[in-house]
Amino acid sequence: MNMKNSNQIYVPLSSFDRDSINSLNPVDALDYLLRLRLDKKSHKWHATRYFNHYKSFSNVVDAAVNNSLENIIRADFIPNLKFPFEFANRYLDDKTNHGTTINDASEVINYLRHSMRGREDEVFKVLYLNGRNQIVRNDDASNGTINHAAVYPRNIIYNALKYNASSLILAHNHPSGNVRPSKEDISITNRIRNAANLFDINVLDHVIVAGNKYYSFAMRGEI
Repeated sequence: MNMKNSNQIYVPLSSFDRDSINSLNPVDALDYLLRLRLDKKSHKWHATRYFNHYKSFSNVVDAAVNNSLENIIRADFIPNLKFPFEFANRYLDDKTNHGTTINDASEVINYLRHSMRGREDEVFKVLYLNGRNQIVRNDDASNGTINHAAVYPRNIIYNALKYNASSLILAHNHPSGNVRPSKEDISITNRIRNAANLFDINVLDHVIVAGNKYYSFAMRGEI
């Protein structure tokens, strides 16, 4: 029997409700995404292969998002597997641009970890908050190469004044996977803080994201 075709049995996607999706094992969840191609087939053979190769559901999704050279995922499956990441990112990004009130630092860190996860270039983000701790703007201040993003404190302060922000949260990613801040990271944090202080704007935190790890200057008492 050809194992690759042995599981091509059609089960209507409409048979899944929210609770059943949450209870799916990782391979069935991947199969569900692959079947969004609406070709009326189960793709459990591919789902099993990808799960065995990448070891977890989230790693398969990350591989599709990154689309790296060693990716074993079929090209026509990649948009399906990016679906949960892209829609979650759209949801979180939308929330952070529509007056979301920050009640807990973990809310911001969860958003930053998700939005920067898997990025192969270095991105520097700035969240601008008003006096009620509401995010009034979420900007990518800079996109760089794999190890450097050009950040200009003057532009960040200009935008803070334009958005009438009273505080900032800085964030950037380390595609290298090393979450520790570099000398340059510490230097740019201090430069932005010093510039912001001139206008009574507080820098609440600088978060570095590297894969599933993060480094918070504020949580370590360094800001």
